[in-house]
Amino acid sequence: MSSDIQSTLQFLVLNNHLALAGVTAVVYDYTLTFSRELDYIWHRPWTWVSTMFVVVRYLGLYWIVSTALFGSSFVPGPSEVSQFCDKRWISNGQIDTIITVVVDGVYDNPYTSVTTIRILDFSFCVAPYNNVNVSVSYYVAPRLVLGAILTILAVFQTLKQSFGMYKATKVWQPNRYMRKLVKDGILYFVMNVLYQTNDLLNITGLPLGNTAIFLQAFVSIAFYIAIPLFVISIRELYDRDIHRGFHIDTGFGVQSRSNAGTDATVSAIVFEDENRSGDPVTSADLEMGRRAHRSSSNEDPSIDRE
Repeated sequence: MSSDIQSTLQFLVLNNHLALAGVTAVVYDYTLTFSRELDYIWHRPWTWVSTMFVVVRYLGLYWIVSTALFGSSFVPGPSEVSQFCDKRWISNGQIDTIITVVVDGVYDNPYTSVTTIRILDFSFCVAPYNNVNVSVSYYVAPRLVLGAILTILAVFQTLKQSFGMYKATKVWQPNRYMRKLVKDGILYFVMNVLYQTNDLLNITGLPLGNTAIFLQAFVSIAFYIAIPLFVISIRELYDRDIHRGFHIDTGFGVQSRSNAGTDATVSAIVFEDENRSGDPVTSADLEMGRRAHRSSSNEDPSIDRE
């Protein structure tokens, strides 16, 4: 009996720590990004992306804080059904949606590359995971493989462009590469792989101990932070680097690809100026920008040269 009590207390302590960490992460992120939210969401024309942002951000803020403070169940302790498991169908729909938007928006694809969006999957968490037939893993495995392939392709594209920058400048600039890694949305692909891995581990019931618990808590909280950050970052990027301060009125703010401009403009877009990045723009930077501009001009003679 004493061992059962001790085990229960350990579950409660771990659950309280995870609940506190979740509340801290969400509230801290909300505080840091509130000014950017005002600039890029509330002070801009309203779109469907603005609606998605508000719903995900404030629904997530309310849900995580209320669940963590009033009867959370991050770990499989005394509670028979986890509140996070009850709402798992919401997370599934959000994750599928954000990956679709990332593939469609970040890489400027005019057509939706991923079309599987499941919103009304209420029955997915009715039965305990450990009692689900192993054949269900064949449902999750393709999603994990697809997520891994998308992650590999996204990382490959980013590395290829980074090496292209190095080849032109002959200088390694880690700060720029890290900013590019974030702007290309690599972190969202990685988070999707982690979520699908967590799904597969839960279904197969592998005894991973606290590792599975921490992974479950992470994927339950991360997307309520990642999705709003993604929307703000995309709008900020196009407003600052592409349109140079022009208003944004559709979707993520991508009105069109900005191909027009002088050599200096192209160089400033490809390589951020010294005031923002802290790295001086070299003559090699300017030359690479001129080459990119000439190349795009040759491919599309209808470009309006201002």
